Amino acid sequence: MYFPPLVTPGLRLAAHTEVHTYDVAQCGYCQPGQIMAAVALVKLVRSENREVTGADLDSLRNICRCGTYSRIRKAIADGAKNM
Repeated sequence: MYFPPLVTPGLRLAAHTEVHTYDVAQCGYCQPGQIMAAVALVKLVRSENREVTGADLDSLRNICRCGTYSRIRKAIADGAKNM
């Protein structure tokens, strides 16, 4: 999978690792967008010196055709701790 250079390698690697840990991807259609949105969200939350909340996760609007939203949310929340 190709990840555009919009994020730093460390953040990208942490996000990619959590996606695999939680078995998020089924078809792979949404994975690049989900990862880029997650990394951007974590960067924004960190710049505000706070933790990722459920409300933050609710603000993500990427569509997943397979419906793995609960796994995506878990991966983002845990990945934020490792980014």
